[in-house]
Amino acid sequence: MEFLTFTLQEAVVVKKLISFHYHELSKDFIFSGEAHDFWELCYIDKGEVQIFAYNRDFHLKQGDMMLHKPNMFHSIQTVNDAAPNAVNVCFYCVSPHMSFFEDKVFRLTEQERNILSEVVNEGLRTFEPRIDTTSPTEHTLLRKGETPFGSEQLIKIGFEKLLISLIRRYSLMETAHTLSSPAREKMEGELFADIRCYLQNSLSADFNLEELSNKFHIGKSHLKKLFKEKAGMGIKQYWNRLKIEQAKIMVRDEKYNMTQISEVLGYSSVHYFSRHFKNEIGMTPTEYAKTVKARAF
Repeated sequence: MEFLTFTLQEAVVVKKLISFHYHELSKDFIFSGEAHDFWELCYIDKGEVQIFAYNRDFHLKQGDMMLHKPNMFHSIQTVNDAAPNAVNVCFYCVSPHMSFFEDKVFRLTEQERNILSEVVNEGLRTFEPRIDTTSPTEHTLLRKGETPFGSEQLIKIGFEKLLISLIRRYSLMETAHTLSSPAREKMEGELFADIRCYLQNSLSADFNLEELSNKFHIGKSHLKKLFKEKAGMGIKQYWNRLKIEQAKIMVRDEKYNMTQISEVLGYSSVHYFSRHFKNEIGMTPTEYAKTVKARAF
C-alpha cells in the first residue's frame, strides 16, 4: 500500500548563528554602531536603553525586543544612569516573513519571555566562552567541548518558535483593525468578557496594567479604550468596582468579619478597605451590614 506523504512547510528557518550574548552593560555604556549582513535580535532583560536603527531612535524598556535587519546600521547606549542587561542573538535567516520585524519594537508576553529564557539557558550550556562574558562587539561562536544532547537543535527550535509566536500575535492585532464592524465588535466583546472574568478571579492581587496587557496580548492604550467603550469607565475603576461588589456579597453572607474581608480582597488594612467602601457606596461596611439586616425584617 502506498501512503501519501507531506513535506512539512517551514515559515521561518534559522540554521546559522553568528553570535549569542547575554550582556551585563555598565550604566554609561555606549556602542557607536555597526552594520552587518545578518539579522540581530536585541532583548532588554533589565533596565532600559536607547537604540538608533532604521534612521530613528527607539527607547526600549525591560521586556522589549527589536530586530535589526541585514545591512542596517544600528547603535545602542544606556539611559537614566542604569546598568541594563540585554540578550543579543545574531543569525542568518532568508525567510521573506522576516520583513515583518523591520522597524518595530515588540513587547514580549510571559510565554514568549519563557521561550527566550529557555533558549538562553541552552546557549549557556552549549557555547564557549560563556555568553554572559563575551565582548559586546564580538561576533564569534565557539562550541563547548561537551554539550547536552540536542542542545543546538533546542536553541534552533526555541528561537524559531519565538519568532513565529511574535509574527502570529502581532499579525492578529493588526488584522483586528481591518475587520468589519460586526466582526470587530464580536471579537472585542469576547475579549472584554475574558478580561472581566480574569479580573473577577484576581481580586486579591495587586492591579498591574502592564501584566494584564501582556497576558491578553493587547496594548495598554487599546485595553483602556476597550473598557471605556464596554464598561463606560477606566479599567482600574472597573476593577475597584468589582472588589466592592464582591465585598458587598461577603458582608451579606456574614461568613467573614471586616478584617478578613479586607484581607481576602487584597487591601493593605481594614481601615483602607472601609474608606474605599464608603467612597464607593456612601457608607462604611459596618453601616452597610446594618442596612442589610434591617431590610431582612
